[in-house]
Amino acid sequence: MNTVAIVLAGVLAGIGILASIPVDGLLRWRRARRTCGHLHGPWAALTRAVPDVVLPMPSVRSPLERVELTSTRRRIEIADALSRIRDAPPGRSPAERPGSFRRHDVHPFGGGMTPPAWTDVASELASWVRDVGRLAPGEKSHDVPAREVPLTLARLHCSFERIHPFIDGNGRVGRLVLNLILVRLGWPPAIIYKRARDRYLAALDRADHPDFGPLAELIARSVLENLQRLVVPSIAGPAGLVPLQSLAGPDISYPALRQAATRGRLDAEIGADGTWRTSKRAVDTYLAGRHRREPKLIAACGPPRSVIDELRHQ
Repeated sequence: MNTVAIVLAGVLAGIGILASIPVDGLLRWRRARRTCGHLHGPWAALTRAVPDVVLPMPSVRSPLERVELTSTRRRIEIADALSRIRDAPPGRSPAERPGSFRRHDVHPFGGGMTPPAWTDVASELASWVRDVGRLAPGEKSHDVPAREVPLTLARLHCSFERIHPFIDGNGRVGRLVLNLILVRLGWPPAIIYKRARDRYLAALDRADHPDFGPLAELIARSVLENLQRLVVPSIAGPAGLVPLQSLAGPDISYPALRQAATRGRLDAEIGADGTWRTSKRAVDTYLAGRHRREPKLIAACGPPRSVIDELRHQ
């Protein structure tokens, strides 16, 4: 086939049609065209699955440059698409990028909770947002009594996790949204620490059945803890009595404060509810002098040793 192409190119060059194109250029053009033909099938399938890997095509005049550039571009696009599909987490399609809703159904969880079909995620989430919007302060909001706020938040948080809108990160996003709702309602955030992870997951499992009590209690206790740590000290001032736990920080931990209060080294008092309370000023005074040692008093049982030695030598 190459021989035929060379002979044909020679004939055409002899009559002046291909006077400006060398034979090796014609062969390069033919090889590039053949490569493009071989790559077209995989290229079309992969670029449909990963559409954002298609590179822009610069404007070139030479047919040879255009064909070779197309061949090179398709090789790069195929390699990029294959790498993206290979590096995607298990169960995730290339279209399920961060910030996008999931596009496949999720298997039931261990506790029996089954998220809705992926085709219902957008409508379910829109309904959930409307429910949250009714809690926002305003003329159209539904006033929720303070005692029912933890149960309402537990129900909304469980509903978001049940929708499971993303392929990954639903728990983190759900807790961030929960704190956003709390702040909009005028409450401090609820921080679920790693040490409470097992209780949090068990409470979510109970809420799926549905029993929102444990999850509501966990949220309420977390809000109360942050209220004591972040809000109460700033309101009480340096001399106001606050729970020891609210004054713990990088300089001293809560167990160390409790031990100092028990030993009487920290000016604190214990209430009828068993809670130790002190002030920020008392903690600062304790921290300033806790490493200072008091001089020991040694009772004199007789004259110093140097005096005895001097009397012996007289």
